[in-house]
Amino acid sequence: MQSWLTGVEQALVQAPLLKSFVIICVVLILEKLIPWPEKFHPLSLFRLVCQNLADKVNPKHKNRTPSQRKLSGLLACGVLLTPTAIIIGILLNLAYYRLFFEAFLLWIALQLYPYRRSFDLVEKALSANKKSLAKNHLRSMVLRDVEPLSKMGVAKGAIESLLLRYNYQVINIIIWFLISGGLGALIVRLLIEMNQCWNTKKTSNQYFGAFCSYFVALLSLPSSVVFCIVFALAQGIQGGLKGLTVLKSKPHSFWSNGILLKAICGGAMGIQLSGPAFYDGLKQRFPRLGGEREIVLADLNRLRQALARVLAISLVGLLLAISVIYVISRG
Repeated sequence: MQSWLTGVEQALVQAPLLKSFVIICVVLILEKLIPWPEKFHPLSLFRLVCQNLADKVNPKHKNRTPSQRKLSGLLACGVLLTPTAIIIGILLNLAYYRLFFEAFLLWIALQLYPYRRSFDLVEKALSANKKSLAKNHLRSMVLRDVEPLSKMGVAKGAIESLLLRYNYQVINIIIWFLISGGLGALIVRLLIEMNQCWNTKKTSNQYFGAFCSYFVALLSLPSSVVFCIVFALAQGIQGGLKGLTVLKSKPHSFWSNGILLKAICGGAMGIQLSGPAFYDGLKQRFPRLGGEREIVLADLNRLRQALARVLAISLVGLLLAISVIYVISRG
């Protein structure tokens, strides 16, 4: 037993990726079993700072050119991220138990509990035919106007929101943690939060949030490809390919507004996603993607099961890749 433990310890020391894998597994378990109340979470404070900053430098009542608003948004990103990265980087370098702080930063960056809880509450309310209550729970998950939504529209909004957030806030964060550690994962998550607060679907943020939207789209590109492939393998690769084929005839960009994810994942589940939505009272048209069938209540539970399979397949695949890299490096 002692020799086995010694071997594991040596493997962790000699294989940084294996060490990162262990941290990821531990943090995923903690995030699942020990909910961090949203009002006490650091990201809640960061969202408040983002909103207050936007109110100061992107006032709705002042006439400013699109280029001025874009520049304000770019400077706002730098003002928030640069000191944060410097301070946390210094503290990490001074920390004696660096692994503990890396895990703590990942725990902050991986926050998904509030959205999982809202998703469950939406499903529960719809099951009880309480559409108004379901809309109230959905409001905390989406930016769109929820009042015009039908019961099917509420279910679709919840599915799309959890699908996109799982990619951006779990798979994406795990990938960047492997690449750049806890600090890099946290910076990416902060950018995602800024993009949510300054989302360009809102009229007031159309130009102000443009650069932040570009950064998030670029940083999320690897995870979007990985997520789509794994989701199609987990749920139905034939349907996923069909959804991708349908997407080729659509005029919208593959990478904007989660178009690729909705097309492939909706196709894999055989359900229709996306379509017109209201933001700030204005109707915005998006292409209908995915499968041909309209969403039913049972699809919410199907998505929950599919995401569990996606995470399991991703972790197993990551462990196999790390093992191959370790064996090759050892000669």
